[in-house]
Amino acid sequence: MVLGAVVYAPAYLVQHRLILLRGPVFTAAVQLAVPFTVRLGDWALDTAPAPSPTELLLLAVCCAGIALVTVQTSRSVEPVPSDR
Repeated sequence: MVLGAVVYAPAYLVQHRLILLRGPVFTAAVQLAVPFTVRLGDWALDTAPAPSPTELLLLAVCCAGIALVTVQTSRSVEPVPSDR
């Protein structure tokens, strides 16, 4: 119960705040990075071996997908003229 109050409650609050501010697609994209961040954190803390080439490839693919969703371009979209 203490773990839930200390870890999960703040995580849910951040998640719902992100949903309100940036939308569910952005939030889901950011959440894809969490497992890789934990894995790299374990390696940085020397509690796990270095990531394998497969893990690094998956991290790169995940980061590319996150970038596709979260990086906003500066060009504006012109509305399509209607036939009416």
